Amino acid sequence: MTALGTGWRTSYAAFATTGEPPLSVAGKLMTPMEGDEVPGVLICHGSDGVDGRGAFHAEALNDAGIATFEIDMWAARGVKRGALARPRSVPETLPDAFAALAFLARQPEIDPERLNVNGGAIALGHPVGATGVGQICDVAQQIRGEAGERQVARNQIGLAQNLGGSGATSVVSILGAA
Repeated sequence: MTALGTGWRTSYAAFATTGEPPLSVAGKLMTPMEGDEVPGVLICHGSDGVDGRGAFHAEALNDAGIATFEIDMWAARGVKRGALARPRSVPETLPDAFAALAFLARQPEIDPERLNVNGGAIALGHPVGATGVGQICDVAQQIRGEAGERQVARNQIGLAQNLGGSGATSVVSILGAA
């Protein structure tokens, strides 16, 4: 894959949710400018809202050849960052995540069979959000046959799971070969 900035398109898009009340949620979509369909990851922020970690994770995933869609569930609700302003419960934001996933699946650069929802403040991993991204990169290397000594023969599909915070946030990523 090409490096971020040389082969990736940045788009800003909004989509409607099916929750009550229906909302218009916006996000930053990073897709390859050319080539075959790629897997996609949805980045949803947790209890402290949108911050700089999303861009960090998106860059690492894009460098691994994975498209990203980082959504802002907070602005759609007219709230600011911080625990006191956050949505009251996970079910309140599930319509956002699933509508974003459906939007992502309709993009021509994305392979709809290779999508995943990721959420939580740093649910992409620890320390400092690095573990989950590392897991995704490891799975991608396995599937591509680029894992060197760690290569498992005949890998067609891989799964990474990461728990964050007090264990209340769980991320499961499933990637498959094209």
